[in-house]
Amino acid sequence: SMLRYRPMPAPASAEFFSEAEWIEASRLSLVPYARYVHGIDYFSHQALMAACIEQVLDGSLIHPITGRRLYKLVVTGPPGHGKTSVASSHMLPWVLGHNPRLKTLHWTSSDPLAQDYDIDIASTLADNERHRKVFPNCIPDLKKGWSGERGRYLVGNLGKGPSFQARSTKAKILGTRCDLAVPDDPLDEETENSPTEKQRLMDKYDSSLHHRVNKGGNQIGVMHVWSEGDFRDHLIRKWRFDWLNMPSVTEQQDLDLLSPQDVATWERDYPKAVPAVATMTYPGGHVEAIVTHWNGPQLWPEWIS
Repeated sequence: SMLRYRPMPAPASAEFFSEAEWIEASRLSLVPYARYVHGIDYFSHQALMAACIEQVLDGSLIHPITGRRLYKLVVTGPPGHGKTSVASSHMLPWVLGHNPRLKTLHWTSSDPLAQDYDIDIASTLADNERHRKVFPNCIPDLKKGWSGERGRYLVGNLGKGPSFQARSTKAKILGTRCDLAVPDDPLDEETENSPTEKQRLMDKYDSSLHHRVNKGGNQIGVMHVWSEGDFRDHLIRKWRFDWLNMPSVTEQQDLDLLSPQDVATWERDYPKAVPAVATMTYPGGHVEAIVTHWNGPQLWPEWIS
């Protein structure tokens, strides 16, 4: 047997679908949105991640054992697997396109990284013509504020705080509340190796960021697994985040195979996992994932004999 992700259908192109069909599909799901707006075809593990995030955001992903709605999710995986592309660069403008009144926060480890993410997402919101075609009501409010320092405001934003802000763990968060927070690798390798800095980060999250998320709001964390007691572990144990883990895949783009070590780890650590199925549809086909639950949901591929 070999453990493999269900292969995605070949990406559909404009010659098979009209632009109107791509625009409508992009409103419905992140996979066609990434292809149409950003020109990026997701690997299968990214598509499965997107499917689960979408279900968390719309309240349809339910824990199969407890029956409760999942609304706080931490996604882990190795470097270079496109976690930030899905959960930050694409998800945040997609969410704001659906509802420009929302207040969103991207929280990362350093000021340079926060500035990079701010420029990236602001560029999509303000300058990407295809994003504007998909979400014509997602319009920057230049009078109210459109800078990385003051935050990015969209027309329709009400109350205090910008529609989008990217902040480092050392910077002050603007406004009082947000509807969606994305902690994106707030713990870097240097902080991980310093018990004092690691505790400072966790204390700041506990006393500030966690309590800024509105009741009914979402948190989607994306990060590496560093060690026992890292920030991911803190979110799961103290704040009852559910956990979606993407194991390492090889660089063979056409196969997305798991290594024998990953298979052995899966068999060792998740022998009693309870399966549930997540399905996501987009132009050209659909993708299904086996989502298993072990101290929260784990995203794992299906068995192919």
